Amino acid sequence: MLVQDSALIPLVKNIFNLDDDKEALEILNSDKNIKQTLDALVNQYTVPSNNGRLIIGNPATFNTSLQYSTKPGYITVNVPCGWVKISYHAIPTDEDSMPMIPDLPSYKEALMYYIGTKILYAKWIKGQLSNEIYYSIKRSWNFYRR
Repeated sequence: MLVQDSALIPLVKNIFNLDDDKEALEILNSDKNIKQTLDALVNQYTVPSNNGRLIIGNPATFNTSLQYSTKPGYITVNVPCGWVKISYHAIPTDEDSMPMIPDLPSYKEALMYYIGTKILYAKWIKGQLSNEIYYSIKRSWNFYRR
């Protein structure tokens, strides 16, 4: 939730025992750590209500919980305003958006045995390849794919 300076000014005035809003605003603007700390505290102990106002208190005591749903291209949340932080893990891709694999010998071995099982499967089905050879390659594939 983005906290406006106007909401932080009374807190700074109380902390530093100030009477003037201008002095409190100067402290907020001059010390980034104070602003970040107060932002974190306000976000931790306030919950937005349905009418857009902030309810101050311990969020653990409220029955409201953050809910979200995703649709292709959209994230919908039950909070009227604020920020959504998104983190994800993706498969590395090259400049053509093709998936990349790590440059490790074990990956190359796994790919070699995978391709071998695919190529030799047709021969094995036709009876042109012995069970011993086919299952040896398949066991190697199962070992390296992990």
